[in-house]
Amino acid sequence: MPKYTISLPFVLVLLTLSSFGQTLQAASANNLEEIVQEMISISEGDVSVLNNANVPQQEIDALIELHNATDGDNWSVNDGWLEDTVPVEDWYGVEVENGHVVEVDLMENGLNGTLPSDLSDLTQLQLLNLSLNELHGPLPIELEELSNLEHLLLAGNPENFGEGGLYGPVPEELGTLQNLQTLVLSFNSFSGEIPPALGNLSSLLQLDLQ
Repeated sequence: MPKYTISLPFVLVLLTLSSFGQTLQAASANNLEEIVQEMISISEGDVSVLNNANVPQQEIDALIELHNATDGDNWSVNDGWLEDTVPVEDWYGVEVENGHVVEVDLMENGLNGTLPSDLSDLTQLQLLNLSLNELHGPLPIELEELSNLEHLLLAGNPENFGEGGLYGPVPEELGTLQNLQTLVLSFNSFSGEIPPALGNLSSLLQLDLQ
C-alpha cells in the first residue's frame, strides 16, 4: 500500500473542517490527498489564518487599526493589506522578522487621518516612517511603549505646513525610547516647548523638529 505524508497545516485544515463528515480514520489512503486538496480550495479563510499564524494577532490588529484610521482603502499603494490570503509580510510597506512586525514604511503614500494608539502593540517595531502624508491630531503618548523603536519619522507635508499636520505638545514620554536613533517631526503644528526629557535619548543621532 502506498504511503502518504500529511503536513501539519493539512491536518489543521482537516480538523477545522470536521463538518464535512469525514475523519482521518475513515479516509482511505487512495482518496486522502484528494479530500485534503478539496478542503483547502473551499476553505480559503482557514488557509489565510495559517499563513499569518507566525505574527501575533495583536500586531495584525494594530496594522488593521492603522489602515482604518488613515483611510487605507484610498492609499496610493495598499497591496496585500487586509486581503485574506496574503500574509502580513507581503503587505505593502511592512517588514516581518522572526514572526514580528519590525518595520512599517508608508512614506508619501496618501495616508489621511490620525495615528491610533494601538500602534504601541507593535512591540518589536524598529522603524515607523509615515512622513509626507496627511496625518493630523495629537501624537499618541502610547508610542513610549515601543521600546525597540530606532527610527521614528513623522514629518508632515511641507505643502500644507502651518495648515494641518500633527498638533499639540510633543509627548515627553518619547524620552523613554532609549534605542531611538532618528526622530523627525518636522512640518507639523506642534505647540509648546521641546520636552527636556528628549535629552535622555542617549542613542539619538538625528533630531528634526522644524
